[in-house]
Amino acid sequence: MHTQELTLIGPAEDVSALQHALVAAGAVHDIQRDQAHLTWRGDVEDASTEAIAAAHPAVETCMRSYDDGDVVREIAITRGHVAVDRERRIFRAPDGDVSCAWGLTTCEDGDRLDPVLLRHVADEILATEHDQVGQVTGGISDALVLAERLGDFARVVRCGTLDAEPGVAELDALRVLASLALTLACASTPDCAAEMTATRAWRMREVLVHAGHEELWARPGDASWREWLGHVISSLTDAIEACVEVGWMPVTALADADDDSQSWSPDRHLETSMGGLVSTCLQTLALFASAGMG
Repeated sequence: MHTQELTLIGPAEDVSALQHALVAAGAVHDIQRDQAHLTWRGDVEDASTEAIAAAHPAVETCMRSYDDGDVVREIAITRGHVAVDRERRIFRAPDGDVSCAWGLTTCEDGDRLDPVLLRHVADEILATEHDQVGQVTGGISDALVLAERLGDFARVVRCGTLDAEPGVAELDALRVLASLALTLACASTPDCAAEMTATRAWRMREVLVHAGHEELWARPGDASWREWLGHVISSLTDAIEACVEVGWMPVTALADADDDSQSWSPDRHLETSMGGLVSTCLQTLALFASAGMG
C-alpha cells in the first residue's frame, strides 16, 4: 500500500482550495489545526500529487511518501515547483543500516513497554513548550542549548532524592528536555510553525517505534530512578557531542552513491543520537509516570 502524508501551508482560502482538489482526487482528510493534514493511500503516483499541488502556487506542500518498506521520500513544493526531493531511511543506525536499536537499554528476556502508555507520554511531550523554539541554528549553538538544558535539569534533580522516585518537578523538567530534543531533531525544517508541528509529530512517530521496540528489564513501578537518570545523561552527552561534530547538514542522499556510503557521517550520528535521547526520555517518563501523579 502506497501512502502519502501531506501538510499544506499558506493562506486559508488557498489551502482550502488545494485540500478540496486533493480530496476530490482521492486523498483522505486527517486533521486540521493551523495546517491541513491529509493522507492519500492506494494506487497513486507521487507525480499526480505534485501536479495538483503545483497548480496551487500560493500553498507550500510538504509530502512524505512511503510504501511498506524502510525508505520514505520527502518532497516540498514551493510556488508551484519542487524545492526538495530526497529519500531517507525511516529507521537507521549510525552505520546506515536500518535498525530499531536506537537506545541504550535493550535487555535479553525483557519486556516491551505498553504502547498505550508510550503514546500518552509522547502526546504530553508534543504538548510541552520550551523557550528555545525559533532560536535553533544548528551545530555548536544546538550543543550549547542542550548543555544549558542539561544544567537546568540537573538543578531540579539535585533538589530531589536520587534513591527515591522522581517527583512532579523532575518529570516536568524531563518533559521539557525531551520536547527541546525533539525540536532540535527537526532543525532542518523550514522556519514555519505549521511545518515544525507536523515534523515533530512525524519524528515522534519514529521515536515511538524505537521506544516500544526495546525489551527492558525495568517496568513501571519497578525501576531505578538513579539508573535511568544515568541513561538520560549519557544520551544527552552523546547528543551534545553529535551537535558539535556537525555544522548542521540535513540528511540527504548523494547523487553518485548509495545510502550506506555515507555511514558514520556527522549527520548520521546526530540523527541517531538525538532520536536516542528523545526515546530514552520517553521510556523514562513512561517508567515513572505514576510517580509524578501524587
